[in-house]
Amino acid sequence: MAHGVELYTCQVTATDLARLETVYLPRLHTEESVRYRRFTSLRRRLEWLAGRALVLEALPQVLAHVNGQELRTGSKGNITYAEAPIHLSLSHSRGLVALTIATIPTGMDVERVCMRSVITYAQQVFTPAEAAHFAQVAAPERPRLFYRYWTLKEAVCKAAGLSIWEGLAAARFDLRSAPVFTGTTAGLQGPWRFWSAGIDTHWQLAVAGHAALPLPAFTAWRISLPGSREKLELDTFCSFARG
Repeated sequence: MAHGVELYTCQVTATDLARLETVYLPRLHTEESVRYRRFTSLRRRLEWLAGRALVLEALPQVLAHVNGQELRTGSKGNITYAEAPIHLSLSHSRGLVALTIATIPTGMDVERVCMRSVITYAQQVFTPAEAAHFAQVAAPERPRLFYRYWTLKEAVCKAAGLSIWEGLAAARFDLRSAPVFTGTTAGLQGPWRFWSAGIDTHWQLAVAGHAALPLPAFTAWRISLPGSREKLELDTFCSFARG
């Protein structure tokens, strides 16, 4: 895989679950199948299995040989593949599953943009400077801005191995003009690369990469399960770096 970050997305509904079980579940390791059967929620089953299916469809795009038996769930719920020199990050939100495959340590988060109670308490979630920016924008714009901040914070926390609650105050962003990032804990120091975009008007996504390298190439794809891939056009895409 060339130096860079590959983003893959797919959309799923409850009606897809039976087909996903038929096509992808037999390709997974027995321990992964057992893990899947333990989920009692149909929504959790769909999100979990669709994520593994997306990985199995995307990996052949960057690796010569792919064995589903080598796809495993880590101790922190993360996903790993054998000893391949790649970093995987999965996220899902209300019908959309997203995956990044990268050559640098990477975290990614996707959220469906809609009004939720937490948005009305932005001043309790974000830093004072972030909350002040949030308060300055018109009400219809606030959900999108809220999730621009939230997904960036979630992504950098995943890449750094921090919980979102640890990172809400420590990972600080200024999105008022040219985006700026400041990390106030040891785990957030050093050079960072960020990508932020909207997907199909309904979702907001962010990717954070931790590496002392030039800004890697970033490409985005939409995949059918099972099926072909096509180039994904992202909304209001931006990238920026620190260090």
